[in-house]
Amino acid sequence: MSQPTFVPMSCGEPRFRIERLGPEHERTNFRCSRESALEEYLCNNERALRENRRDIAAVYLLLDADEGGRIAGYYTLSSASVVPRDIPKQIASKLPRYPQWPVTRLGRMARHDGYAGQGLGPILIARAFESALIVAASVATFALIVDAKNDALCSWYASLGFQSCVDQARTLFIVNETIRAYLQAIEAASVSTFEKTVRE
Repeated sequence: MSQPTFVPMSCGEPRFRIERLGPEHERTNFRCSRESALEEYLCNNERALRENRRDIAAVYLLLDADEGGRIAGYYTLSSASVVPRDIPKQIASKLPRYPQWPVTRLGRMARHDGYAGQGLGPILIARAFESALIVAASVATFALIVDAKNDALCSWYASLGFQSCVDQARTLFIVNETIRAYLQAIEAASVSTFEKTVRE
C-alpha cells in the first residue's frame, strides 16, 4: 500500500516561516537561557554555520515576520540509523530484516527566550515533523529519533507519540505514520477553527 501524499501545511504561517540557516541570518541576538549550549551552538561560534554548510546537520530557523525576521527558534536534522534490537518488537516485526534501519535525527531544538509561554514549542515540533517527512520522501527513513535531556522532555515527546527505544528511556522515536496522523489532526483542527470563525 502506498503512503498517503503529504502536503506541508506550514504550521504557524503567515507569521512564522522556516528557512535553512545561511550567513545572511542575524544570529547574535538569539537567547536560550534554559540551555546555554543551544544558544552557543547557533550564535556564539561558527559551528552551526559550518555543520549546515557541510551537510553534517541541516539547521532550520523559525523566523518571525512580525519582528523583522527575528529567529524565534531553530532545530537541526541529520541522518542516523538504528539497529533492530533498539526498536520494540511490535514495530520491529513489521520492518525488513536488515542490520540497520534509516532514521532522521532531531539533534537540537530551541526557542528564543522572548517567546516563552507563547506556544512556540508545538509550532517548532510540527515544522520539524514536516521537514522530517520531506526528507523521508527523498531519502527513505522510517522514523524521527531524538535524545531527550531529562525526564520532563521525555514526557513531552511521549505526549506527541514518541516511544522509547528498548533499554534507552531517553532515546525516543516516532514513526512516519504517527507523524502524518499528528500533522493531519492539527490541520483538521485548524480548518475546523477557521470554519467556525467564518460562520460566526
